Amino acid sequence: MSILTYRKIMFYLDIALVPFIVVFFPIAAHTTGNKVYYLYLGIAVAAIFRIVSYLRKERANKSS
Repeated sequence: MSILTYRKIMFYLDIALVPFIVVFFPIAAHTTGNKVYYLYLGIAVAAIFRIVSYLRKERANKSS
């Protein structure tokens, strides 16, 4: 059984966060007429980059 590290917990939270942001916030912003959802889409993109970074680091650790 593997121990959950901070990076792994953040990885799973990012996976849960990205679809929620991409789907919910543009709908909410469109109904309210608020343009702040661009900020939330930026957060989603940053979370995607963190997911990719984590996966690349894990693959590098396994290969070495």
